Amino acid sequence: MSERPAAAPASTAPPIRVVWFKRDLRVADHPPLTAALSQPDAASRRPVIALYAFEPSLLAAPETDRGHLAFICASLAELQVELSHLGIPLVIVHAEVADVLDRLHARVPIEELHSHEETGLEVTWARDRAVAAWSARTGVTWREHRAFGVVRGLRNRDGWGSRWNQFMAEPPAPVPAPQPPVPGPMWQAVAQAVDFVAGPWGTGAPAGLGALGAGVALGVTEAVGA
Repeated sequence: MSERPAAAPASTAPPIRVVWFKRDLRVADHPPLTAALSQPDAASRRPVIALYAFEPSLLAAPETDRGHLAFICASLAELQVELSHLGIPLVIVHAEVADVLDRLHARVPIEELHSHEETGLEVTWARDRAVAAWSARTGVTWREHRAFGVVRGLRNRDGWGSRWNQFMAEPPAPVPAPQPPVPGPMWQAVAQAVDFVAGPWGTGAPAGLGALGAGVALGVTEAVGA
C-alpha cells in the first residue's frame, strides 16, 4: 500500500473518508473499504462515502465496449445494495475523478482517499497521475491498496517471487461492520458539490448507456441520517 501525507483540510466542516471504486465493485475482500472503515476510536470516527465515476476519458477509449458498461451497471446496482447495508452511500458521477474530488473537497474536507492500485491502460495511468497531483496539491492522504501480484516501481525482478508469495498468502479482507448513517447536513453538502448520475439515467448520463443503468440508484435512504 502506498500513501501520500495529509495536510490541513480545505474547510472547517467535519471531514470524511472516500472509497473510490475502480474495477473491484464488491464489498467482500475489498481492502480499501475495510481500511476506510477501520476506525477504532468512535469519538473521532469519520463518515465514509463511496465513489464511482463514469469517466469521459475512459468512456471514449477504444478499449471500452458496451458490454463492459452493461456489466458495470449491473455490478453497481448490486454494490449499491451491499453498501447500503453498511451505512455507506454510493455516489455515482459522470466526470473525471480528479475534478470530482476537487469539488467535493471544497465543500466537505476529505481526510483520506482509499482505492485499489491499478495496472491498466494509458488513460487510467494518466488519470491516476492527475489524482496523485490533486493529492499532492491538497494534502489529502491517498492510500492505494494492492489488488494483485504486480509490484510497481521495481527496477528489476529480484525478490519479486517472495513478494508475490507473501501477498497471495494474505487472508481476504473482512467485510467491515456497518457505520452510523452519514449526517443529513453532510450529505446535503456532498449533493451540492457533485452532479449525481442515478438510474434510470437522466439527461446527464454518459452517452450511449441508454437503459442499461435502470437498476442503479444512489441508495441514500438507509445510508443517510436526518
